[in-house]
Amino acid sequence: MEEYKPLFICACASDDKKTFSGGHFGDAEVYLLYRVSDEGSEFIEEIENTSIDEQTHGDPKKAKSVTSLLKKKSVQVLVSRSFGPNIVRIRAHFVAVLVRKKGIEEGLALVRENLEAIEREWRKDGSERKHLILSDKRL
Repeated sequence: MEEYKPLFICACASDDKKTFSGGHFGDAEVYLLYRVSDEGSEFIEEIENTSIDEQTHGDPKKAKSVTSLLKKKSVQVLVSRSFGPNIVRIRAHFVAVLVRKKGIEEGLALVRENLEAIEREWRKDGSERKHLILSDKRL
């Protein structure tokens, strides 16, 4: 019997397609989608952030717009250097992962090293889910 290994579709927030966006996840220019497992990261596609502009900081309509955009692509994990107040709303649908790295590849390496912790959060009911902060240590 083959051992189960976590596999997730991750959306990385970026403005330049090489590094994570300096702003909040929902304000990124593009989302780079990757299939991530402990064996590596495979680029799937780049999608433009066509979500609506916020009318107020933490606008629930903005959260719904970003959620809709990414759920259509079967995304499960959001990876960024920063999330805004809507993190509370998006955690119901995704595992939010804050990385302390600038480069996308470095951030994805941290995701791969912490797949078990991400899996634990993913299995929780959305109302119970917390965000994860990844640095150079495993959770």
